[in-house]
Amino acid sequence: MNPPTHRVAIHPHHQLTGPDTAVGYTLPYLPDGCPDDLEGWPARDGQYPGPHQNTVCPTCLPTHRHHADVCNPFPVPTPTPMIYALESAPQLADGGHDLLHLLRAAGFTRLAWLPLAGYSDPYVFVADHPTDHSRIILDRHGLEFHPRDPATGGPFHDVLGPRTDLAAVTTVPRSAGHTTPTPRPATGLPPLPPGARLLSADDAARLIIMGDHPAGQNPDLAYDLGLVDALHRGAILAAHLPDGNLAFTPNPHPHNPTP
Repeated sequence: MNPPTHRVAIHPHHQLTGPDTAVGYTLPYLPDGCPDDLEGWPARDGQYPGPHQNTVCPTCLPTHRHHADVCNPFPVPTPTPMIYALESAPQLADGGHDLLHLLRAAGFTRLAWLPLAGYSDPYVFVADHPTDHSRIILDRHGLEFHPRDPATGGPFHDVLGPRTDLAAVTTVPRSAGHTTPTPRPATGLPPLPPGARLLSADDAARLIIMGDHPAGQNPDLAYDLGLVDALHRGAILAAHLPDGNLAFTPNPHPHNPTP
């Protein structure tokens, strides 16, 4: 399909899903009507749910206006997502969670829960980069990345999770050319949970590759190899938890991997 060239801004009359939901967001405007099937709907916008739901056309525009303030259609650049928040949700704009800090530092400053179809929940957490149109989606199954290749400008797709950590999350924005925060200098080793044991890079790599831990045998081999590489470079440290799981943390001395 030819990507829709216009969007409408939606401001629901009632915010029923909490303060982290987008106060306003866009839907694509289809002047020729909402079809039964929309071939080429981008994966970063979930799934096409059918006509007159996550799209707006002259026929369904009056219905949308029963539930929301809807502006007149306006043009957008071609790579713009179909559905995006007009601004960050108030409680996410300056929240203190480490993941939010990482996303904002990498330029993903438009943060909100959006009604993307095709996920387990009616709303999913979306972090958009407002200038290069990259996107990161968080739902109960993990993190879904839709960045753009810095060499070609084309989109690519990657998934992490559901078990992951900040050290692994940083690899995808960096591969797309985004700057991510460097761990703050620290003295000594990071504090470990009670009963946890710090592993050498080789021991941790063996557990990861063999899947010899409760969350092992990750179906994404590239993810496992990325963790092994980060361990041997000293970028992250691995700890063995009392329940058998592995936990990862940024190395406060990134040039000194554990022996």
